[in-house]
Amino acid sequence: MLHFLAGNLCHRRLVSIIRDKISNPEHHRHFTYEPYEVLWQPGEASDPIRVHGELYSSQAFIDAHRDLQDAPGEPDCDLPKVIVGLIVWQFKALALYLAFGNESKYRRSKPSCEAYEHVAYFETNNLILFLLPASFKDFAKMYTGGKGPNQPFLTHCHREMLHAQWSILLDDEFLEAYRHGIVIDCCDGVRRRFYPRIFTYSADYPEKIIIASIRNLGRCPCPRCLIPLDRVHNLGMARDLAQRTTLSRVDDVNHRNQVASARSIIYNMNYAVNSAAVERLLAKESLKSSPKDLKHKPNFRRKCTPNQDSQPQHL
Repeated sequence: MLHFLAGNLCHRRLVSIIRDKISNPEHHRHFTYEPYEVLWQPGEASDPIRVHGELYSSQAFIDAHRDLQDAPGEPDCDLPKVIVGLIVWQFKALALYLAFGNESKYRRSKPSCEAYEHVAYFETNNLILFLLPASFKDFAKMYTGGKGPNQPFLTHCHREMLHAQWSILLDDEFLEAYRHGIVIDCCDGVRRRFYPRIFTYSADYPEKIIIASIRNLGRCPCPRCLIPLDRVHNLGMARDLAQRTTLSRVDDVNHRNQVASARSIIYNMNYAVNSAAVERLLAKESLKSSPKDLKHKPNFRRKCTPNQDSQPQHL
């Protein structure tokens, strides 16, 4: 396989950011180590009502915490196990930021609290699209008989570049922490084992489809489900909510095999990225052949938050 040096990725390591955050005395008293439900009872005769407002009081966080406590611990380790709720936010195609769902959203919304961490500045020469350097076209011509690359090929390479940068961010150190946790001495004198979990990924639609490896406004345009474009007008209806569950995108063995087969056709058999052989595998679910490093890394499709013009959800 040929390689092309597209540029440099300016970034910080995620585990280093997590350690600095939890070890900082200024942030300690605002950090929630254990999630809980918030209930409101309007009167003595009324039943308590669940209040939704913070990530650390959401059902998704509570379920993740419960699953972690029920899972087998590390050998010879009886330290308290804590979920670190990561909130990832991408500004257009350039900057990536990180916040912690263990802190209140009211604190995160104050710029003076500096709650958002700069994680990376993606290699790009355009604020709207992830673009390879101009020299890439000359590089491609060397292996295509002097013909310039077509747009589907360039789009495919743009996706490959972004996923390559995400592979650097989700490095072995982070994946080790994701599976086995990292031990940190907290400011209250308690040593705990922390497990990072990415809960939300907020970005505009063009960035979501790249990270989710689906095609732009294809037959199934949503990163989270397989609802076809001709049913989008049902948005907000009861049947739409039911379909979001029954038609949810699943990162299973079948999906991984589809993508792996498509990539084999492209890279081993030298078929075009939009050839009929590739389309037969991917078009039905609006998939793209970009890798998601399928087996070992978080499923970003389920982390993509709905846009403001769609029905809001709270994780």
